[in-house]
Amino acid sequence: MLAAFAVGTKLTANLFMKLANIVFKISPLNSTVPRLHVTPAELMYLVSDFHAVVGGNPVVSLKELDESKEDKALQSAKAEVAKRQSILDALYDPPKDGQLELTPEILERRVNAATARLNSAQDSLKHLEGLKALRNLTPTQERERLCARYGPHKIKPLFTGAIPQLPQNFEEAMQTGVTLDATGDGQPRLLFQPTGA
Repeated sequence: MLAAFAVGTKLTANLFMKLANIVFKISPLNSTVPRLHVTPAELMYLVSDFHAVVGGNPVVSLKELDESKEDKALQSAKAEVAKRQSILDALYDPPKDGQLELTPEILERRVNAATARLNSAQDSLKHLEGLKALRNLTPTQERERLCARYGPHKIKPLFTGAIPQLPQNFEEAMQTGVTLDATGDGQPRLLFQPTGA
């Protein structure tokens, strides 16, 4: 029995979390805010927090991000970092036969430019690796990430237990988020009980 649970847990851990870029309303006056790289669990919280304020579903637009494009961009970013590093390293090599030696001023300018391009490529790579890590979070890690962003008093009542049940897609997250409402003490409650559960 324990081995079967471990195998099931392993399979669940390998599922990638979906990400989307959203724009949502924060007031009845249609003031909107964009939010990048939102998970279904985060969307559920945002919908539950703002739907009563705006008088309905607060999500104005939702664009799910394609993981295959991120993988291609990640490989491209790794190649770009390697290319920029080799260019920077080549500046420190002694001149080959037939090449002119660079003056210290020109060498410094070229090194500064190559370093700036390398730093930019490394920043892009870190961003893409961060997205990959965000997709690979376990349910418990996702709950802790949301607690750090929005506060445990708002998140933990939504996602209880040692291994919280998170919504698997954005439609489920919006439907569940709309059914939640905050009571006077800030604790969420179900407005109605789902049938067949």
